[in-house]
Amino acid sequence: IDRRTYAIVSSFMEDNVQIIDITSPSKPVLTSVMRGGDAGLEILYAVSDSQAVTVGDRTLMVAASYRSDGFVVVDISNPSDPDPLFEVHGHDINSYMHKLESIDTFTVDGRTYVAAASLGDSIQVTEITDLDNPRRVALLGGFAPDDTAVYGVTDVRVVQVGSSLIALALTSDELVSLVVDLTDPSSPVALPNIPPVYVPAGS
Repeated sequence: IDRRTYAIVSSFMEDNVQIIDITSPSKPVLTSVMRGGDAGLEILYAVSDSQAVTVGDRTLMVAASYRSDGFVVVDISNPSDPDPLFEVHGHDINSYMHKLESIDTFTVDGRTYVAAASLGDSIQVTEITDLDNPRRVALLGGFAPDDTAVYGVTDVRVVQVGSSLIALALTSDELVSLVVDLTDPSSPVALPNIPPVYVPAGS
């Protein structure tokens, strides 16, 4: 941002997120701290993951809360004065998030999405392009209509593979890792799951 480089550091135990200026790596500077319970950050407790994403001319931070079953979106275009925008949590009628472990952000055709991985056996995909109207567009996992039957999603990453966007998810069920094509986020396509690979101790 403005030719400066920042780190976003999530604290699970301290219920906060710090923005640190690391433009000079040998002299990091604490720029701001966002604490759970502050105005607009009422659900920011036990922060399990955070990501930065650009929407229009804004730089946003999305931070997942394990304890509060949701995530917050904050405008960090001015890193020294973060501006909380909205919260999405598992108590919403259209949300199935429970104990968020991981999030990732991705963009398709100029539209921005958050994939939120939940120990509550699901991955929820939320579009945040319209910051005044975030909306759930897809639900993957145990609560999904097609019941992709994953249990305890612990991590999710969305990666570009050729012309496709693929969500890779680790689960606490050692028998399956979820693989989903999210090229059309509103119509996810489950792909063959990745079988577990066991590496003998000491090898």
